[in-house]
Amino acid sequence: MIDLILILLAGVGVGIFIVISLHTLVRWKARRLVGKEITDFGKNIILYFYSPGCKACMKMEPVMKSVAKKTRVRKIDISDKEGLRTARKLGVWGTPTTVIVKDGKVKSVFVGYRSEEKILREVGK
Repeated sequence: MIDLILILLAGVGVGIFIVISLHTLVRWKARRLVGKEITDFGKNIILYFYSPGCKACMKMEPVMKSVAKKTRVRKIDISDKEGLRTARKLGVWGTPTTVIVKDGKVKSVFVGYRSEEKILREVGK
C-alpha cells in the first residue's frame, strides 16, 4: 500500500507529521458520493471507472462483463480525457471504482475488486 505523507508545520520549527494511507483517502472520498444526485447517466445504472493499466481493473473486467448482461453498466476509462473529466467531476480518485446509481442518486460506491454477487446484491437492495 502506498502511503501519502503530509507534513504540516505548526509554530516555529515544530513539525507535525501525519501519515494517511492513500487507499484510505480514496475510500473516504468515494463514500462522500453516497446520496449525491447524478442524473447525467440515467436513473438506474452502474458507473464503472477503470484504467487499462490497473491490475485490479483487469481482474474486474470479467465481473463487469457479466454484471453488464444483467443490468446497465457504463464503463468509464479514466485514461481518456472525457473519462478523467467525469471522474474528477464526481470525485473519483482511484480505480477500479464502481458507483451504483439508483433512482438518480448514488446508492453505493466500491473501491477495488468486488465480486459479481456483491455488486448485484447491492443493485437489488
